Amino acid sequence: MQMNVSRRHTTLLALLFTATALCAEAQVGGQAGAVGAPAGAPPAGMATAAVTVAALPGLASTAVSSAERRAQAPSVAVGKDGSIHLVWLDRGALGTADKVGAHEAGGHTHQSWSDVYYSRSDDGGKTFSTPQRVNATDGEVWGFSVSKPSIGIGPRGTVHVTYPANEISDTSGKPVAVMHYVRSTDGGKTFSKPLRLNTNPPEDLSAAVHGGLAQAQAFGTLSVGPEGNVYVAWLDTRVMKTQTAASATFMAVSRDDGKTWEAEREVSGADACPCCQLTSTIGSSGELIVATRVVHEGNHREPMVSVSHDGAKTFSARVGVGGPAWVLDGCPLKPTALAASGKLLHTAVFNGAAQPTGVLYTRSTDGGKTFEQPMTLHPEAAVSDAPAVVARGKNAFVFWHAKLAGGERRVYGRTSTDGGAHFGPVFAVGAATGASSLPTATMLPNGNALVAWQQGEQVVVATVPNTPAAAMSAGKNTPATASPLASPAGNAVVTAMAGPVTLVSAEQFASQLTSHKGELVVLNLWATWCVACLQEIPDLIALSHEFAGRGVTLLAVSMDDPEELARVTAFRDKHFPAFKTLLRSEPSMDTLVSRIDPAWNELLPTTYLIGRDGQVRKRLQGKRSLEAFRKEVNKLL
Repeated sequence: MQMNVSRRHTTLLALLFTATALCAEAQVGGQAGAVGAPAGAPPAGMATAAVTVAALPGLASTAVSSAERRAQAPSVAVGKDGSIHLVWLDRGALGTADKVGAHEAGGHTHQSWSDVYYSRSDDGGKTFSTPQRVNATDGEVWGFSVSKPSIGIGPRGTVHVTYPANEISDTSGKPVAVMHYVRSTDGGKTFSKPLRLNTNPPEDLSAAVHGGLAQAQAFGTLSVGPEGNVYVAWLDTRVMKTQTAASATFMAVSRDDGKTWEAEREVSGADACPCCQLTSTIGSSGELIVATRVVHEGNHREPMVSVSHDGAKTFSARVGVGGPAWVLDGCPLKPTALAASGKLLHTAVFNGAAQPTGVLYTRSTDGGKTFEQPMTLHPEAAVSDAPAVVARGKNAFVFWHAKLAGGERRVYGRTSTDGGAHFGPVFAVGAATGASSLPTATMLPNGNALVAWQQGEQVVVATVPNTPAAAMSAGKNTPATASPLASPAGNAVVTAMAGPVTLVSAEQFASQLTSHKGELVVLNLWATWCVACLQEIPDLIALSHEFAGRGVTLLAVSMDDPEELARVTAFRDKHFPAFKTLLRSEPSMDTLVSRIDPAWNELLPTTYLIGRDGQVRKRLQGKRSLEAFRKEVNKLL
């Protein structure tokens, strides 16, 4: 996803409700004795092959948001009359920093203030109305790319929007994130006053939620049925009592086009990944389909769907969409994209256990009762993520963003004309230069797809035709496979290199690594707001003190915002004075990290082991203990 200054919050939300570390691990080096990659090149074992991308003649994009403002994370819907409706997060004028809360003693905040903007097209996406703010109060929105606004259009043209909002609890007196709903009955010209859909839980759960919030009702989804029912579901922390607890799924329903709402109710217990945004869609018969990432015993985080045929009064048992079991002691921030057409239910979701790591597609041919074996959508990509899927009849489109070796993030797509049994070649969407990310899509009345995405910090759209040429199949879909786990190793030695915190560009970062050729480098990516990062830093420092002088160097780069140099320096000096760290000067974290790992999946903490020859040997993700670091580095000595 796009890594501008607001990207900080996207990663921090992975730790929003847990102080435990992520435990995903990726083998970078290959077999023992295998040659790794130079520290400025893709690591060995990661996909680096170039991919031939199909061309779509005449595919032109249209800018929707202002080039003078920082737009992020669009959502799109289409009305029965073919009108196109877009909402997105607006984070202020171009060049301004995010509006965030004060940092806690632990060094992080989950408070954020932004806005939701809206625009409409009545000519198939050729032109759009002047963007206008949806929320009533400036900065009302608690918005992130992984907790973005949702939009739906009713059968009578009513525009429905939900978004997470900032409020002060009238019981605890502390900041909370809540679910707000607004609607427009005049085609998007004006919007109603915001309605809070959740009740105000009285408990102060600051100790569990952290980051300045006492409660959070967020990460929601909205769908509108053909009869005018409006369904809004969200993840709710009121059931959480500890930092490691999961969230419950709550829902509110309107049966009169948003005029009045039934009382919220809990539709599933405390078993949902607390910051993997819910998704939903409406089936051909009006059924409501909801996707949740469920946390099973042992931290297996499985994308699952359930179906309601009675207007959300009851739901079927949840069914997993398939794919390798992804075990992760932390929240991956990965929603499941959904689209329904007849008995066909299409899903696309990121899977960290797949090989290669990235987006998997699968479908159900019986309305969500069972799912076929998943396929990898973009096997040539170093990393793929953030999928969107739409379908009508036998036509299906899947979009995602991905990075090829050495390149920037870009939006890609594939199409199917046989209900997802086969897919055509990968094609690129959007500008050939400049990062593009976070696609969202909707079906147009003519059977084409309208895809919107974030190009830099601007929202743009394009119409993608589903032609036989674009959807031509080369064979059956390729199944996904599980990635191997890394093996343990022996003792480690790290030398301490305390010094001032300085800004580092991508070029300077590569030069720093080159200067340490001949040493074994332990490179740690961290941030002051990352709880798991802070928990493992003392162990890294202990290693450096215990084994100083053995030719092993500890380096670190903070992923905090560049303008926070003074605060990061003060934080480091107070809590970890022996911890040598740099601070990225690039607005995008990905620009810097790509120098060492084009397939970085944006999780913190991440630690790389770089051999004496300057070759990347291994990537470790999630909090590691002193003993674990010793074992991993010793293997390379």
